[in-house]
Parts: sequence; structure tokens; C-alpha cells
Amino acid sequence: MRCAVHPYEGNDPYIYFSFCKKDEYIAGPIIESMANSGYRVWYDGGNIPDDIWAETVIERLSNSRVCMALISKASVNVHACRSDINTALDQGVLIVPILTEAFSLTPAMRLLMERTYHVKAYSLALTSRNGMETLLNEAVKPAECGLCKQAAYRDKPWAVVCIDENPPAEDLPPRPLPPIDDPNPIIGPHEPEESPAEDNPEKPVIPVSDGQETVIQKKTERIPKPNKKDDAVTIKLEKTVAIRPKEPRVLIDLSTGRVFRLGEGVSRLGRSKANDFCFNERYISAKHAQLFTNEDGKVLVRDIGSTNGTFLNGVKIDTDKPCQVGNFSIITLAKDQHLLYLTGKSVSDMLRLGYSAYITCEENGEVMGLHPGFILGRSNPWPSGAFSEDYISHTHGVFQADERGYRFLGGHSTNGTTINGVEIHEGQETDLLKTGDEIGVAGMYWVKYNVVLLRED
Repeated sequence: MRCAVHPYEGNDPYIYFSFCKKDEYIAGPIIESMANSGYRVWYDGGNIPDDIWAETVIERLSNSRVCMALISKASVNVHACRSDINTALDQGVLIVPILTEAFSLTPAMRLLMERTYHVKAYSLALTSRNGMETLLNEAVKPAECGLCKQAAYRDKPWAVVCIDENPPAEDLPPRPLPPIDDPNPIIGPHEPEESPAEDNPEKPVIPVSDGQETVIQKKTERIPKPNKKDDAVTIKLEKTVAIRPKEPRVLIDLSTGRVFRLGEGVSRLGRSKANDFCFNERYISAKHAQLFTNEDGKVLVRDIGSTNGTFLNGVKIDTDKPCQVGNFSIITLAKDQHLLYLTGKSVSDMLRLGYSAYITCEENGEVMGLHPGFILGRSNPWPSGAFSEDYISHTHGVFQADERGYRFLGGHSTNGTTINGVEIHEGQETDLLKTGDEIGVAGMYWVKYNVVLLRED
């Protein structure tokens, strides 16, 4: 299948996209549009070995959060497409059928449409921006689909591409251009907007070097015009100049809200004033830990012989044994000096909100940094394996954020979820959470919520 995005292979909530080969020209642009808008999508790209194909497809479908299925005259006669729907029904996976054309449905399919929320894509003009945007909004309308969206894309505007209404019979179409009368032409990920031609062809392109990197340069060549010795023509080969800024990185002191901006090289943490970031608490060693980037570009934390230890998300790390730090990881010095690590777009998102929050598990002392869409349940196990037990439901609830703070949205759970001892039901949303609020999970885990206002000195 010709698609600009690779199937998602991680364990976070994702969408399984089902379609038949004849509908590839419709499926590809929809998958790309969803991926460009931050959704995790898995699909059969046609490169799975035959001997493990069935096992792989069933495993990915069973572990998905949502099964979106393109329904057409062709797909209803394809065994694999019917099997996708049956497997989703058997495994309790939410199904969102997308009808690509109006036709006489089979009795079984008609019954499914009567009982299931579905989208009539054939009534939308998918070659326009508004048509594709409407389709995506309609398709991801069920609340469960929101879990499949990455936190960094929560507020990102739709990024959509168009499809060809008249695909070739045998081969897939090339990526089409937007309609001429479209007031908002769409530029896909492989169609960079052309820069205006330079008036002076000899004008050099000056790279930006202040914390940024020039990926591609413009180039101008003079090529002799054929059959004329004294004349020449200038041919401009225009390419996009991509400037990639270095990602910002910060540590947030979750006890005071102080924001520490990290520079290049090693950042030293401890009580001594010789450190890059100093803390007054006596239980923190003078030279406690270091944060640094290795040759592969990964950020690591290392305990350098502290008295009371260094922890990553509540799990103690060995002295002089670096551990990788991910976005929203929490580094704890000694007892309870929690430091939240953020990088990339999460930095501006969190500073814009003006606060940060985290949760601690009373049973094992683990601590996790919150982000919008954080799932509390078996779909999001904690570092030590907590919340991965069979009696824990996949989604007891989801943390949702706005400019005022976090709320908790109850999910579908078998053994119950409580807020401060009061049961919360599926789809029920709490008031703004306050520091000290306690969330009970299946009567086995109790999680404390904490929030702090941010400040940059």
C-alpha cells in the first residue's frame, strides 16, 4: 500500500484501520490525515510474512482501542474484512464503520449499522479540506478514539489530505493536488510549499546556526543552452529550506513549581552551590545526581553516590548505572524531591497551562507525571508492573486538562473506580481535582493527586 506513514507498533492506545485492497486509494489519505493529526493508527501495509500474517493481524486488532472499518461493495465480500469485524465484536473492541458508498447491505451488516455508530463518508466531498475534516471529526467522535491521540497533538489543528475521486483501475493514484477553487489549498507532508523565486540568482543562502540546523539548502545552476554557443539559461532548482530548532528541555520542581531550563552537556543536581541546580533539603546529598545526553541523543540520569538514592518514576536506580529519561518522567532525589522532565512541544504546552500535576501510588510509592489523556488502568502499566494485573480494567479513567486544571473522566471498569471514596461511573466527569484527592482503582490501588503552579525565576 502506498502510504506516507508507517503502521503504529507501540503499546499505547491506537486505532486499527480495516480495509480491502480495492479501497486502498481511500484508506491511504484517511490514515495519513489521522496520523498527521496525532492519532496512532495500525493498518496492514502488505509487508507481513504469510506464515505470521493471521497471528499478527489478530494480535494487533485484539489490542487496539478502536476498529475503524471501511465498508464498501468490495469489502463485504472479502473474508479478511468480515473477519476483522467479527474479531472486534468477539474481543469487545469498539467498531466505527465508515461507509464509502451507498449500496444494499447484507442482513448482518445492516444489523450492525442499526446498532453501531457509523459514518456515511459517501455523503462528504473528500477531495476538499472541509469534507476530509468532517470525516475525521465524525470518525473519531466516540470518546474512546480520543485516547488514541498523542498528548502533543491535543490542540493541533487538523492536517488533512485529499483523495482522487477517479482512481486508476489497477495501480494506486499519485498523491493528488487540491482543487483549484479550494480557498485553503492543502499541502501534504511530501508536497512542501514552494518559496518565491529569488530576484538575485547569485544571492547566497546563509545557514542559521544559532541553536538551529539547516537541513536542505537552495541551489542555483547555470546550464548552457543547446545549439547556441553565446547564450545561456539559468535554471533554478528550488528546494525547501528546513530549519530544525533544537528541542527545549526543562526540569520542573514539583514541590515549588520552579522551572529549570536545561542546556547542553551535563546538568548537576545536589545541595552544593557548585551544582547547576541546587536544593536546600539536608536529605539531598551535596553531589547527588547528573542529567546528560549520550551519543545517541538519549537523555540519561545517573546517581553519583548519593546517601538517600535517586529514583526514576518511583523506582530506585543503581549508583553509576545511567537510566534513560523519557518525556513526562519524574526524577526523585532522596525522599520526595520530585523533578518532572519535559521536552519538545510539551514544554510550551505545560508553560501555557501554567501548572503541572502528578500522581503517586500509595501501595508502592511509584510516581507518574500527568499529561492530558493519561490513562489510569491496564492499558498504561506503571514501571514496576503495577496496574497490569488481570483484575484491573484497561481504562478505569482518563485525566483531562484545560487552563484551570485536571478533571478525571470515568472509564469502563469491572471492579470499580472511586474518587475520595465515592464511586465514579463510566462517562462521568469530576470537578477540578485538588491536591490530596484520592482515586481508588479496583479496591486494590489508591492514587493521590498533586498539582503545583509553575513559575520561572
